Amino acid sequence: MRNVMYVDFETDIIDRDHARPVQVAAALVAYPDPEEENADVSSVEFESLLDPESPISPEAMATHRIEQWEVKGKPRLSECQMFVDLLGYADYLCAHHGREFDFHILRRELPDSEDIRRLMSAGAWIDTLTLSRKAYPDFPEHKLAGLAYRLELIDPKDRKSFPFHSAGSDVVVCRALVERVMADFGLNSIDALYDYEKETVPATVMPFGKEKGRTLEDLRKNNPGFLKWCLEQSWFADEWPDVFLGVVQETMPERFDEARERVACVKKSLL
Repeated sequence: MRNVMYVDFETDIIDRDHARPVQVAAALVAYPDPEEENADVSSVEFESLLDPESPISPEAMATHRIEQWEVKGKPRLSECQMFVDLLGYADYLCAHHGREFDFHILRRELPDSEDIRRLMSAGAWIDTLTLSRKAYPDFPEHKLAGLAYRLELIDPKDRKSFPFHSAGSDVVVCRALVERVMADFGLNSIDALYDYEKETVPATVMPFGKEKGRTLEDLRKNNPGFLKWCLEQSWFADEWPDVFLGVVQETMPERFDEARERVACVKKSLL
């Protein structure tokens, strides 16, 4: 059995490096091993407003609609003992955009947590933004709400009233996305899903920008300047590791092994 702790935060400001959480939600989901036939998936949920002890910016408020008066006097994350206890049971953490946002919030709010250190040092986390880009590269975007509509992760009759940009709702969609990828790609365990997200397989098609949809081979022959530009961008390998690997394979095959090692490290490190 593997326990995945799905996590989502809403924050007082959008800037990751200074944001404080105003809401947290988590679901610890126990997935049975493949050999455990007919075993049920079980879960424990947690959700709470949090006091950031700082003003909520209008921009953040417009996104999650949580106002200052609602969080005044609420606990800090470190005071949410149930959340802290759930971390102790987690084999993996999972969040959408977690690598660049939620996992950083988690480490800053709970700097003394041995469980966070255990999970982060092992690279035991899944970012469903990276996962969705890999699984569905032809989609025009990979925001969680858009994926919920495109993949029908939420029952169509419930979508109009579904509170997107609420931590609890985003955890629900994140879990549904993981389970949809598992079904679509025949992944029979969370370990298999983790390996799928982390494996280094070169992309063959450009998934973004003005050349979106063209094969990397075609671009190498007809627009090599665009591939050169991609490789010069500091964000390219971090945000699109499989595409980075594919571009290196097409343009500098002699450096492919070096690039593969870099991508393997990237996929287990936070941005």
